[in-house]
Amino acid sequence: MKNESNIQKIIGNTLRLGVWISFFISLIGVVFFFLQFDPRMVYEQNFPIEPIRFSMIEIILGLKSLDPNSIVMLGIVIMLLTPLLRVFFALYIYQNQRNTLYVIITILVLIVITLSFFIGNKIE
Repeated sequence: MKNESNIQKIIGNTLRLGVWISFFISLIGVVFFFLQFDPRMVYEQNFPIEPIRFSMIEIILGLKSLDPNSIVMLGIVIMLLTPLLRVFFALYIYQNQRNTLYVIITILVLIVITLSFFIGNKIE
């Protein structure tokens, strides 16, 4: 029981840490945005109606120039990847415990996530 409790704490802390890291990165991006632009110049009419298409390459290029939008997008990407990291971490732990049932369930979860990623990219 104690070992199971420790595992749940580790997995929970992984999620908690990912959320806080993504929050602070996004917050830094928002601060950069308001430092770079006059907040009085931000009007709803200036924002695009359609969201900008996501591209990791553009985020990385934007991070090199400290683009506030890229910093916020990095925070969002980390937020989206946090539960996936948690699933991989759980798979590693269950594999080390030789818990076959949970390994199979976790692999099925990863298959569903992978399929939804590819199906989601095909729909536009």
